[in-house]
Amino acid sequence: MQTPGLVLLIVLTALTDLEQAEALYSRPVLKILPNASMWPGEAVILQCLVQTKQPQVHLKYRFFKDSKELQYTGSVESMKIAAAAPASAGNYQCEAEYEEEGMKRISVPVVLKVEHRKVKPILMMKDRKSILVPCEHFIIKEGESFSLKCQIPGDSTGWQYIWHKNIDEGLPADGCQKYGLTYSVSFAKPIHFGKYRCQGRRGDFYSDFSEPIMVNITENI
Repeated sequence: MQTPGLVLLIVLTALTDLEQAEALYSRPVLKILPNASMWPGEAVILQCLVQTKQPQVHLKYRFFKDSKELQYTGSVESMKIAAAAPASAGNYQCEAEYEEEGMKRISVPVVLKVEHRKVKPILMMKDRKSILVPCEHFIIKEGESFSLKCQIPGDSTGWQYIWHKNIDEGLPADGCQKYGLTYSVSFAKPIHFGKYRCQGRRGDFYSDFSEPIMVNITENI
């Protein structure tokens, strides 16, 4: 049975070790890139961020998922999941070890969420009252303006958007390869007639195409 004095000695020793560790390097912080909410097929980078406070400190890294060791990366402070899947979801941590002193410090858990469906952006049209509405067919007079907005559902951090027109049956996009959350035309002309779609891109990963919106330009009589 441990005496109170022995218990105190153990506690003081643990505190001393923690103080020593804090003097050498900070507690690791796990960062998930590009985001902690991912879609199936996206590449995920787990990055272990540590600030060393002494030049002689060289750390080794391990990564954990749901408290089980996932990968030892040596002196490399990151690891990659090539293609996220629903099974990739979980609580992730990283550990930084200073082998010379036998010190280990582990990050707080970070939750990675992976959707169960493939990502498909939502395409909406801004009507004459500047209200965004979902639709399949939009009629506008020549000379009027119109605007389309594309958005990834849920957390849209880090996404870019590509716009396409008339890509049915594998035909190349027709003069509409522009980036941005919105696609706007200030003066509608017959050349703007067509079927519009958008697509999301995050890093090297591309979403499915959105459902199309058909824009019909009529003469302004």
